[in-house]
Amino acid sequence: DWFAFSFFLLMLVYGYLIGNSSTFWETVARYRWVTAAITLLSGLYLLVAYWRPIAEFKSADRSFSIYAVVNGILIWSMLLCWCGMARQYLHRPSPVLNYLNKAIYPYFIIHQTIMVALGYYIVQWPLPLGIKCLALILLSLAMILSVYHFIIRNHIFNSQVFGEINNLRLSFVAVFFHYFGHFVLYDLHSALFFLKDIF
Repeated sequence: DWFAFSFFLLMLVYGYLIGNSSTFWETVARYRWVTAAITLLSGLYLLVAYWRPIAEFKSADRSFSIYAVVNGILIWSMLLCWCGMARQYLHRPSPVLNYLNKAIYPYFIIHQTIMVALGYYIVQWPLPLGIKCLALILLSLAMILSVYHFIIRNHIFNSQVFGEINNLRLSFVAVFFHYFGHFVLYDLHSALFFLKDIF
């Protein structure tokens, strides 16, 4: 839909615009624990008030307005927190970071297909909802990493279809803003509603 398209496109643009800003990186690193606390508090509130009971709210009433505001705070605080943590603890040369940097774009491309395919079978398991969500996350991660490592990484299509990403700062921030916000606050939440509809 146009809302999701506009929202995630905005995240992508933000990533490119601030990727080279030293002021941004210094600020998010300095306030990383503040944004972590805000993320925790807003996330717990949404979990208790909306996500755990899986409340459905279609009308623009007070409940929806509160959800929209707190959800927006959660999105931004989470993004800023992770950027701050990455700046503080991962801002150094590393073979692991070099490996993951090249995996970002392929990971982004294939994640939804794998999640949906796995979800189709996981929703049919006779297990509690929380177990199913955890299984979806862990199995998706394992399968995505396996597909990248054993199929995409050393294949000729890596440079022609999936692309080689060489600019660590710009590419990582752009895709990180887009993907992380999309996965945590869209894919996972949509999966909860999907599981609720099934059961």
